[in-house]
Amino acid sequence: MSVTPLREELGMMETAAAASPKTRRALAWGLVVVALAIFYFHARIYWAWTEDDAFITYRYARNVASGHGFVFNPGERVEGYSNFVWVLLMAAVERSGNDPERLSKIIGLAAGMLSLVLSWRLVQRLLPRHGLTSVLAPYYLAISPVLVTHSVAGLESSTFAMLLIAAVLVAVQPRPPRLRHSALLLLLLLLLSASRPEGPLFAFLILLLRGTLMVREWAFTTPLGRFADAGEAQAGRRAVLRETLAWVVLFGAYYAWRWSYFDDPFPNTFYAKTNGGLHGVIDGVQYTLDFMRDGGGVLFMAVALVPMLLRGASAAYWMGLTLLLAYTGFVVVAGGDWMYHYRFYAHLLPLLAAFLAAGIEVVLALAQPKTLRASLLYATTALVLLATLVGIGNTELRTARIVLPAVQSHNYLSQNYEELGLWFREHSDPDVTVAISDVGALGYFSERRVLDMFGLIDPHIARLRGRIHYKADPRYVLSREPDYIVLVSLNDEGAGYSFQRIPDYTMNALPEFHEQYELLRTTPQHWHNEYVLVYRRKV
Repeated sequence: MSVTPLREELGMMETAAAASPKTRRALAWGLVVVALAIFYFHARIYWAWTEDDAFITYRYARNVASGHGFVFNPGERVEGYSNFVWVLLMAAVERSGNDPERLSKIIGLAAGMLSLVLSWRLVQRLLPRHGLTSVLAPYYLAISPVLVTHSVAGLESSTFAMLLIAAVLVAVQPRPPRLRHSALLLLLLLLLSASRPEGPLFAFLILLLRGTLMVREWAFTTPLGRFADAGEAQAGRRAVLRETLAWVVLFGAYYAWRWSYFDDPFPNTFYAKTNGGLHGVIDGVQYTLDFMRDGGGVLFMAVALVPMLLRGASAAYWMGLTLLLAYTGFVVVAGGDWMYHYRFYAHLLPLLAAFLAAGIEVVLALAQPKTLRASLLYATTALVLLATLVGIGNTELRTARIVLPAVQSHNYLSQNYEELGLWFREHSDPDVTVAISDVGALGYFSERRVLDMFGLIDPHIARLRGRIHYKADPRYVLSREPDYIVLVSLNDEGAGYSFQRIPDYTMNALPEFHEQYELLRTTPQHWHNEYVLVYRRKV
């Protein structure tokens, strides 16, 4: 049976690499180890940077460990987190008496570094005949700030990314799997499903693609081009059916529990971050275009599509490409995210890096080695990679100049809220309620009941129409009679209010608010030269 043109081109590249397989393997591992070291030291730059949302998880975890259940405020069953597995993990950390902020960074860093190795391994699965160009995947991950930053920001981003690419790697086994492979895939898909709200969709998509693509490959040909045994094809079909049924039963049991526990089919965060309509989709498109620009440019990203343009792309390639496109669609519909360095695309980056490396490898294989065409192709590729590196570096530098000085001086957003939370813990009664737009660090450190004016942990506000952070109902907040209301302004000494947060702006514009509350405390927040205004309900 003749091989495809793509495999012929890759075969020329393999012939040109005359070094022994052991030498090439040792060199590749050495380069990957260097990439891991770069990733580690890159992440250490951001070690003190913890996003405010991470403290929402820590507070849920503390309440789980303390026996209050999956609640932010004891007695209020609202699913205000997006990461069940991460909450359980942090609850175990809390139960052991360790600091969840520190341990979440260590675990996240380890997951991020493992994602580098898995991305490199996926390139080898995408291209059965590969060269050292495959190590570009871990280097892209190590140099880009996207996965690096969110590996140590305190959230589940790097673990979700690791689970996603690990599931793809196991799912694209070239032969019908043994029982242990099916068990491993099932475990990965269950963890993926319970790690983020979109996890179940992509777990099911992996199973669906495994059934339609991998079984087809087993039925017709192996990656080496020989016809597979009919028994192998039948075993493959049975394996996929067994895995799918097991996932449906086990995830269905988890889903039934969480629906009964929270009395809601979807997490409250789903409602808080959706209902944006066309404006939300426009935000998602802009978010995606900005990521592509800052990640190397649209043309650089298009390299991932090169194997598709040539005949012979494997089932692994089509599965990964479908996941890339589907996740991009999810990000667009979700409206993107507010955090620096594109947190949503951190989930996808190891998969994308593997496709970029595979695309570059296929491009380099198009020219006969030691020819003028090959030299020009290599030089052009080197210039593109250099331009990508410079572009990524400049983009990261712009953000670093804004955030890192604030983090180092303990003046970043979450750090300021930490100080405010400690102030509440010292100067207020344990049973008071505090209304605020950013609930994470303040809620965790104050240990006070919190009313979320953004709606992440409040079902009423979450279900209002509008994009995330654009929803507000000040009269509803006043009807709850919080003891304190915290607004954040650009004013000085409480005069000439200039509110950047929509809930804060609408609250300040309400006459009833000023009739019922008095300004108690005004302190500089430092982050973006803002001021925190603490109002107390009049007696």
